[in-house]
Parts: sequence; structure tokens; C-alpha cells
Amino acid sequence: MQNSLLNRLPIVVTEVRAVRDSAEKIVDFEWTEVNAPGLAVIGTTREDMVGQRLNDMQAVFRNSVLFDHFKTAVETQKSSENVTKVNYNDSPLNGKSFYLAFAPHGDTCSMVALEATTLQAKLGEVSEHFLLFRDAVKHSAIGTVITIEAGNIEYANSAFLEALGWQPDDVIGNSLMRYIHPDGREHVIRNTQLILAGRAEEVEGDDIPYRTRTGEKILFSSFTTAMEDQATGKKYYITQLQDVGEERRLSKALEDALEQAESASRLKSEFLANMSHEIRTPLNGVLGMAQVLARSNLDADQTEQVNTVIDSGNTLMVLLNDILDLSKIEAGQLDISPVNCDPRHKLSRIHQLFAPLAEEKQIAFQFFVDPSVPALLKMDPVRVRQCLSNLLANAMKFTDEGAVTTLVTAEPREHGNHLVKIFVSDTGIGIPEEQQLNIFGNFQQADSSTTRKYGGTGLGLTVTRSLARMMGGDVVVRSEPGKGSVFILSFTATDAAAQIETPDTETVHTLDASPPSNPYKPDEPDLPAHERGTAETEIATAEPPPVEMTGKTILVVDDNLINRKVICGLLGDHGFDLHEAENGLVALEAMKMTAFDLILLDIHMPVMDGIETLRAMKQSDRLKDMPVIALTANAMSGDREKYIAMGMNGYISKPVSHDEVMTELNRTFDQARTLRKTG
Repeated sequence: MQNSLLNRLPIVVTEVRAVRDSAEKIVDFEWTEVNAPGLAVIGTTREDMVGQRLNDMQAVFRNSVLFDHFKTAVETQKSSENVTKVNYNDSPLNGKSFYLAFAPHGDTCSMVALEATTLQAKLGEVSEHFLLFRDAVKHSAIGTVITIEAGNIEYANSAFLEALGWQPDDVIGNSLMRYIHPDGREHVIRNTQLILAGRAEEVEGDDIPYRTRTGEKILFSSFTTAMEDQATGKKYYITQLQDVGEERRLSKALEDALEQAESASRLKSEFLANMSHEIRTPLNGVLGMAQVLARSNLDADQTEQVNTVIDSGNTLMVLLNDILDLSKIEAGQLDISPVNCDPRHKLSRIHQLFAPLAEEKQIAFQFFVDPSVPALLKMDPVRVRQCLSNLLANAMKFTDEGAVTTLVTAEPREHGNHLVKIFVSDTGIGIPEEQQLNIFGNFQQADSSTTRKYGGTGLGLTVTRSLARMMGGDVVVRSEPGKGSVFILSFTATDAAAQIETPDTETVHTLDASPPSNPYKPDEPDLPAHERGTAETEIATAEPPPVEMTGKTILVVDDNLINRKVICGLLGDHGFDLHEAENGLVALEAMKMTAFDLILLDIHMPVMDGIETLRAMKQSDRLKDMPVIALTANAMSGDREKYIAMGMNGYISKPVSHDEVMTELNRTFDQARTLRKTG
């Protein structure tokens, strides 16, 4: 209780503390505080009263009703009030009636006394509120300091004192600035000047450092409000302080942890990208030479052996691509890139890729697109086809008889959006209910025997679900062992045609099962190698429509001798005039001697890499229009677009396939011929 505040109240306010015997029985009370009106009414001084016991102070208080009131309040810990007439002979209080209010808090009890008048009830309410507010401030977890205009402390509550390690007598009357750390004084002075100059009635401060009794620094967020005593005109400043040191420490720890996690993610992505590059280079040699062998005159056993090598290499590629995609998804580095496209055309190409496998397994393979699907959707065709390819690859893998059926539907949503659903059903082995959630985890299949019998990495569904959710959809499964499964892929797409025009025609809901007869478009290259599904990696063997390429002169630039042998082996029987160079500098010298029709250019090479070589070619009037195809083991998302933006005319990722090389050559030569005609 702060006497300086209580002295201004026009009522008697006192406080006592219980005195107990060895049996913890209350035997007396000790006066601990009294305000000036109380001293005047009782007729004594503060020195004669504070510290004295109730029964020892004056005979009139001994075993009085006042003692009983204090005792009842402390023992019950309940506030009480009553009107009592004082009958103390030889006392200035004798014969007067007083309104008494008792407010216990532990062994301490405050008493408010007011001579009974017509305002008795109102004053009692005021005193009760005062005690309530005083206790609320005193026991608040927010530090509260009241200073006068000179900056000296008039009041400090327990939270402030405990935080800094001081006692009330240590701080009352001292300047608040004494307890502020030197690092924060300039900020506090600036805020104080704003209030003193009348430019602000309240100011806030973040992370103001205070100094504890032991000299340690502690951070507070502060809020200071100016207040004026209406009776005296005296100004006070109430400052509320909240310890934010622990909050800042936790925030810093979280920032550090986030930075470490991001750094680890970056390192993991860089490691995987580097490992992908390093693995693709020797894998290019293995698969490339195997393809060269497969195109030579082999007997039946040799053909089977070479095909086994190719199949194993393709399986390794699927694993490598899935791990890369999963890593990019986890690192938030894989983007969804919606474009306007014909969903029937895009999805039917997947159907055509799997048709030979279905025919080989002698199972029915059906593909339906409901008329509810708009003719033009804004979606990411690369990611949608990757998801569907994974689902179809699984359906084919686990189905030995019966049928695999694909059905595409669309449900209208708000703002021109559609929820596209692709149902992939099969009559395969099915999945037990308890395993249906596990199959979407990393490296998970229905059970270990499935992996041994059918193979696979267990990453395809993980990547598929992650991609679907990035596109505003999901992948769910309905299955019963022995009867087959239905996987439902959903994603959100926008009706692009509706944004252009809204035809007033009635839609007839029939199923269209006839894909385009020739989905190949020279100006629309297929999926990059690192984004292909299993089917495109393993069974995409149909050659693109050829253009006249016999006699074309091609320079293969790669520092790896095996890679050059692979390319030359794959192209050797197509009538090309093939030349080799081990780096960009040698390639530029060769270009001075020979007029090449096309350059296959590796990116990472010693002496002069592919980017430097391309830059030198673009600066030459004779070479700047020469077609260049990037030939690289860089197969991360966005690599193709990056190299095309640099000025490359095409892109082939390693390990290369014969069909992919021929497709890209065909497209590039056709593009160059078109440019010459229009130019």
C-alpha cells in the first residue's frame, strides 16, 4: 500500500497483518499501514501506530469488535462490510457510527472506515472498487510504474519489482531512468519529451532494456500514458511494462531453426541436383549403348538381355525422377504452371502410350471423357499427365486380367473453375483397407511382398498426391482385395473457353472414347525426361513423323567420350554426317572449318562450357542463327525453359533415348525450315 496515494482519499484506510501463536491461531493484529485521515480520526501519529499491535496500542482496541471483524475476514478470506457504533469511553471516536469495509488478502486485511452519512453506501462502493483495482494492479503480471512529472517513482507493483529484483523501498522516490539500461535511455527520453511537449498523450516502446538489481539486461515492451489529478492539477505518468525477453529468445531460436531447416533443404536440393547430374552421365552411357545394341543384329537371347538392361535402366530413371520431384515438393521449389490447353488431347496421349502394354498383357484398356469436361481448360498439363501416368502405370502393373478404365469428368465451381476428376479403375489385386492410407507414404506399397513381386519404388503415389494437392485437388483410393481398385485424381482448373465466349448451346452428356488420330505436334514437344511417367519412359517407342534429315551435318559437343559415342551410335544409321568436339573451344574452331546444320551442345564442360559457347556463337554473324540443342544432365524443373530463354533451339536431358533425340532433331530442323521460308 502506497501512503502517498492513500493520503489523498477522504476516507480512513488502514491495513493490519495477523499475528499467530505456535498453533497458528490468530492472537492479535499488527498495524502495517494507515493514511492521514485515519491518523487524524484515531488521534495518533504514523510512528506511534505502524508496527504496534492492536491490543497493545490503546486499551479501547483490546478485545474490541474491530478485532473480531479482522479475525473473521482473515479466517474466511471473504470481504465484508457493516455499520458499527463505537462505544469507547475517553476516546474521540466514542458515540460515532462508522461504515466499515474489510478486504482480506492472505494474512493481511485492509479496512476502510467512513463515518456514516447519507453517502455511506456510495462511498462504500467507491472504496470497494478502489481496493479491487489496487489489488488488481498490485498482483497483475504486467509491470506497472507510476511516476511524477520529474520522473520519480511514486508507485511500483509486484510484477515490476520482482522482474528487476528490487523491494518497494529501493525504488519509491527514485528516478525511473535509474532502472533503465543505458542502451534504452535515449528511446525513453525521446518518448517522454513527446508527452511533455503535449505532442502525444500516450507512447509505446518495443524492446526497451531495463537493468536488474544484479546488472543483467531485461527487455520490456512499454506503454506510457499521461494522467492529471483533477483536484491538484498534478501530472502523473503510468507506465505498463511486459517482459518480452523470453519471447524474443524464442523468436530468435525459431528464426535460427527455420534458417537451419531452409539451409538444410537447400543443401539437400543442391546435393540431389548434383547427384542427379552425376548419375545421369554414366546412366546415359549404359542406356545409350544398350539402345545402340538393340538396333543392331542380335539373336533372340541377346535381344532379351539388352532389353533387360534397358528396362532396368528405365526403372532406375523412374526412381531418380521420383526422388527429385519429391525433394522439390518438400523444398517448395516445384511450381504449378497453368496454361490453356485441350484436356482431351493431352490426356488421350497418355492413353496411346499405355495401349501397347495393355495389348501385350491382353487386358481391355478404355478411355472416356465426359462432355462435362470443357474443351479448353487452364491447367498444368505436364503435372496432370505426370499424375495420370503414375496411376495408369500402377493399374497396369497390378492388373493381369480384366480391364483398366479411365474416366474424366468435371464439376462446375465458382468463378469459372471446375473440379476435374479422373477415375482410374482396374481389376487387379486390390488393396486391403488397413493399407490404403499407407500407400501414399514415402517408399510405401501395400506390403513388402508386393514390392518383391511387382517392383517399384513406392514414391509414385506420394508425388502424385502432393502434385494433386498443389493443384487444388487430391488423390483418394477405393479398393477391395481380389476385386481391384479405383484411384480418383482431382484438381482445379479454369474453363478457358468460357472466358473468351459463352456459346448458347445445350450440352449432350455422352461419352467420347475416340482420341485424336495423330496427337503429335512438332511445335509441342512431349514431357521433359525428368517429368515423364513410367509409361513414357518404358514404352514410348513410336517414332515421330520424319522430316528429310539425310545428309545433315551435326556437331556433337560433349567432354565425355562415352556420351559422344552414345549420340553417334544412336544417330549413326540415319544418314547424318557426324562430327565430335570435347569442349566449346574445340567446337568453335570446328565451326570455322565446317558449316554445320545443327549443334548438340553439352552444358558442363571444361575449358569452355556450353553457355559460354552459345554466347560466343550469338556474337558471331555467321553462327548466330545456327540451331543449337542443349544436351545436358541438368534435368531439374525449369531447366528446359532456362536454356530455351538463353537462346537454345531445343533441349534433351540425359540419359537420352533414340526416340527423344529423333523427335527433338525433327522438331528443330522443321522449325528452322519454317523460319527460312517465312524469313
